[in-house]
Amino acid sequence: MSDLQSEWHDHRRQAVFESSPLDLSGQIAAAEESVFLCMEELRTSSDRQVVRQAIEDAIHLLSVLKNERLRSTIAIETEQRLWLGDLNSR
Repeated sequence: MSDLQSEWHDHRRQAVFESSPLDLSGQIAAAEESVFLCMEELRTSSDRQVVRQAIEDAIHLLSVLKNERLRSTIAIETEQRLWLGDLNSR
């Protein structure tokens, strides 16, 4: 496994296990960048198909993480608005 392949695996793992919503965006961005750098390296690699499938899976996973983060952010903002609305109506 090349350094770039190892790096994107590490970044993906860090993004998956990131517990801080504030740090998650940075972890996802780092994982995406390392995935795309690895894809560039694959153009000349002999084990392209296996690694390409793993990369496609990682891209899908990162997309799911971003969507979950967005939903979580929207839910928090909605709760805050409702809570502030309750305070204002008292």
